[in-house]
Amino acid sequence: ISAMEEDKNGQLWIGTNAGLVHYNPKSKEFSSYFNNPKDPKTLIDNAIMDIYCTPKGQIWIASPRGLSKLILEEGKVTFKHYTEKEGLPNSFVYGILPDKHNRLWLSTNAGLSCFNPQTGLFRNYDSNDGLASREFNSGGFCRSPDGELFFGGLGVLVSFKPEQMVENQHLPHVALTSFKKAENEQPLEQLLANGGIIRLRHTDNFLSFNFAALDFTNPDKNEFSYRLKGLSDKWIGIKNRRNISFPHLAPGNYVLEVKGANSQAHWNEDNILKIPIYIAPPFWRTWWFYLLTSLLTAVVVISAYRYRVQMKVQRAVELERVKLEENERVRKLAAQDIHDEFGNTLTRISLLTELIKAKSLNGSSEISNLLNKISDNASRMYQGTKDFIWAINPEHDSCYEIAIRLKDFADDAFDTTGINFDVQGIDNSLKMITLPMGASRHLVMLFKEAMTNTLKHAQATEACLCFALNNSILKIEWKDNGIGFNTTNNHAGNGLQNMQSRAKRIGSEVKIESCPEIGTTVRIELNTAQTKIVNPNRTS
Repeated sequence: ISAMEEDKNGQLWIGTNAGLVHYNPKSKEFSSYFNNPKDPKTLIDNAIMDIYCTPKGQIWIASPRGLSKLILEEGKVTFKHYTEKEGLPNSFVYGILPDKHNRLWLSTNAGLSCFNPQTGLFRNYDSNDGLASREFNSGGFCRSPDGELFFGGLGVLVSFKPEQMVENQHLPHVALTSFKKAENEQPLEQLLANGGIIRLRHTDNFLSFNFAALDFTNPDKNEFSYRLKGLSDKWIGIKNRRNISFPHLAPGNYVLEVKGANSQAHWNEDNILKIPIYIAPPFWRTWWFYLLTSLLTAVVVISAYRYRVQMKVQRAVELERVKLEENERVRKLAAQDIHDEFGNTLTRISLLTELIKAKSLNGSSEISNLLNKISDNASRMYQGTKDFIWAINPEHDSCYEIAIRLKDFADDAFDTTGINFDVQGIDNSLKMITLPMGASRHLVMLFKEAMTNTLKHAQATEACLCFALNNSILKIEWKDNGIGFNTTNNHAGNGLQNMQSRAKRIGSEVKIESCPEIGTTVRIELNTAQTKIVNPNRTS
């Protein structure tokens, strides 16, 4: 048995070298508690050095591995431990003595320690505080009736009254003594010249600071705590170590805060050393680089998109060109084939008709009339076929070829009629205007209809075909000085209806102006940049 204490309930707690024993005098039952390395809530060590039961029922146990508090919850016994990690100067605790303030004084192998159970803080005393020896012994402790504490150590007996000990109430300021960047010490004047802000490049991110607490009562026991705001808001205690280092800090803004405590652990919470730190990012992490990269990416994306669209357009244009070339080739072949087949066939029909008429001189007038009709129809069909063949030939899609075609037709039509025919506006500028396939045929047929009407009905003495090109607007007019007609009579024959229909097919409208005894004008205007063949059954 190394220790035995009675708690407030009259039960005994017995310390041995092989665990803690509990004895209940009423039930005369024993209970034992041992260390289980796998369970941190059991005894921290089976060797018990001392036991202290407080008047309020708390039970404290000293052992070679620290101080333990027994906790009884719902009939189950557990232990909470205090070691050097929690603030003991040494984990080998020999004895426990209370003072008048319910603090526990502990003797160890590294001096005395005062533990406040309410705050959980330790205040340690060694040779710097006046102890002649730091190492104490088991059983060498006692509290006198007047509150004086006695502790025995190697060749020395220490006695004191805790309430008579002088408290150090001075709250120390913390001052920066040196600053290193990548192991190279920097002058503090340079730091102060920058307004107290440490400005660094991203490569200078290994920092170390040395500082001191301005209290000289027992400076070796001054303590420090710090936090680096921007990295963590938690205070980190470093005991009496006077330097801290930060390796590989990321670029950004930080504030280093350091506070100090005097030799008796009184912290200065009002005056804290604050050092702003700014680590510049590399250029590839700056806002202007992000903006430049974004703009460059946008330019690349837009350029790639435009290039892709341009390639699609080029492919579409190339495909359209190939289609047009193929279309023109087919049209040329068709014009040649139709000319050869229809032209030769109609020519043979006309020759055969004339041959029959020559051999039937004594034939009846009825047969002669039929042969004349056959010859006339073949001739008209031949002329119509010539117009169709001319229209499908791609070489005749220009406005110049259309003008020449209409001029030649008018010259032939009015040559022996006594009507004075004139043409205006045919020049090389018309060669630059090309109409879509089919438009030339509709224009030729439209104005041939107008010329035929003049020849049949106008009784004119003068007629004129006019062409005018203004930018991309092509205007074609046919005018005569005939007897005219009243356009308000709503009388329109097949010829006029055909003219209107053909104008709609090329996306335009024919305008007819006529006054009796003055003459008639047939006019059409085409936007050659937008002209296309439309469905005649749809409203343009």
